[in-house]
Amino acid sequence: MASTAVPLAAVDHVTVLSPNEVVAAKTVSAGDPYLAGHYPGRPVYPGVFVLETARQALDVLLSAGSSGPRTATLTGVVSLRVFAPLSAGDRLSVHVTCAGAASGETEATARCSRNGTERVAALTVTFLPTTGGAA
Repeated sequence: MASTAVPLAAVDHVTVLSPNEVVAAKTVSAGDPYLAGHYPGRPVYPGVFVLETARQALDVLLSAGSSGPRTATLTGVVSLRVFAPLSAGDRLSVHVTCAGAASGETEATARCSRNGTERVAALTVTFLPTTGGAA
């Protein structure tokens, strides 16, 4: 029997700024189960989770402009650059902008900062808006 993974809660709060812009926040908690194994002795928020925070923010943006839940199904990572680590207690802020989120493959960029000030990552992805629940 195959098991289904529990979705990662990669956002604590999301604010939709416009039909093409959203800001998400995630506070990294020492109790987050993935921190213990992601560099024992110096746990850091994994870079792939920064990507997932941006993707979940896009889900909220897509759903805000529609009559039902929509999901950003990633089709590519154009670039992902991590400038600084995030540790327990840090608050990740992800500001996502996309060209348009109606239909067809779309590109989105994200500027990521720690505690609203220090730049920690930048990424550009392509995605397809799909109808339905979270991916």
